[in-house]
Amino acid sequence: PYATLFRSAAFVPEPDVDTLSEKANGGAVPPVVGQVPDAESEDLRSVEPDKPPPNIRKQIALGLASLAVLCIIGYAVYRLIPTKILAPEKVRLVVLPFKNLSGDPKQDYFSAGLTDEMITRLGSLDPRRLGVIAAASSNAQSGKPLKEIGRALGVQYALEGSVRREGNQVRIDVHLIQVSDQTDLWADSYSRDLTDILLVQDDVSAAVASQIRTALATTTVMSSSRFAKRSVNAEAYDAYLSGRFYWTNRGDLHKSIEAYQQAIQKDPQYALAYAGLAGSYALLGQVPYDDMSPLEAKPKARAAAEHALQLDPLLGEAHAVLANVAFSYDWNFEVAEQEFQRALALSPNNPTPHLWFSHYCIVRNRLPQALEENSRLLEIEPVSPLFNTNRAEIYYHARNYDAAITTASRAIEQYPNYWLAY
Repeated sequence: PYATLFRSAAFVPEPDVDTLSEKANGGAVPPVVGQVPDAESEDLRSVEPDKPPPNIRKQIALGLASLAVLCIIGYAVYRLIPTKILAPEKVRLVVLPFKNLSGDPKQDYFSAGLTDEMITRLGSLDPRRLGVIAAASSNAQSGKPLKEIGRALGVQYALEGSVRREGNQVRIDVHLIQVSDQTDLWADSYSRDLTDILLVQDDVSAAVASQIRTALATTTVMSSSRFAKRSVNAEAYDAYLSGRFYWTNRGDLHKSIEAYQQAIQKDPQYALAYAGLAGSYALLGQVPYDDMSPLEAKPKARAAAEHALQLDPLLGEAHAVLANVAFSYDWNFEVAEQEFQRALALSPNNPTPHLWFSHYCIVRNRLPQALEENSRLLEIEPVSPLFNTNRAEIYYHARNYDAAITTASRAIEQYPNYWLAY
């Protein structure tokens, strides 16, 4: 339910303009015949050809001089101004859900959360050249043949892995596969204490980047050292992964909030836990959840996001929450625009800022921009029912009802129990 609707103005082209024919000039000028003296020899005789009038000669000379000047200027511009470099086509990678080999189904949240963490870490390597499929689409394709996954998601590489946990000891086995011929490009195992889990993620990210560096057409890879400035509190990290598990699956946001609060209790300096808490509160106070009054949920979301940014100003998730609160609760569009741009710049591979910004563009009646943002969203979540329904919603507000019906029907065909598409 948005207050503004798309209004299109009909474009009426101007009528064609007939080209006027040029008028012919006067008749031909009779040639002037001169006599050659008899004394001159025959081979020195010459007949001088007709010359154009002086004004035409001046115009031709002026035109040639102007053309020469333009050529010189054009060459100078070509040499002095750098040619625009076209953005290379993205290499696309999917991180398939890590298998839980602990033998305890209650540890599923840990392997799922670790998968999500790896997606975030790899997505931060080189966002311009490397597109990493987000968790929802990765989960939806889990268990399917690799070639089918490659076709559905348009990826060239897949990272598979397994996790075995015993107390605070974690063993992670990973291998990178080239989808086209299902060749194993690299594999490794890591056995670490849970407090060093961020270092494991860094090691895996560096190894993956090294293997696909040629495909990325770059010799440098963005450092992810910011993520691993210190070892983590094992209990806080465990609770954080639990909260992230419930957030990603949208199963029970109240459990997500409880888990994030436990992580904060274990480590009051845990910025990511505050950002996760902020996101959960933001969702609870809006459709389709509506499980908490916006008067209660949105201020709590803002407070948690601001605290997260005090601890780490570069958290895109927290900036996205501030943008959400600014436009959906405060109706402060100027602040919302600033925070959205900051969130998108810091977390280009995070689907949530893209989704919320597309909603913001609908509210602002910027429907072409909303469609562009949804296209970026579908690059990282191509088979998500929520994000495909978002596209149908944009078509609806643009009064392109046929496209809205087609898009929503496709989502229903793939996910018949997804009620929002109906």
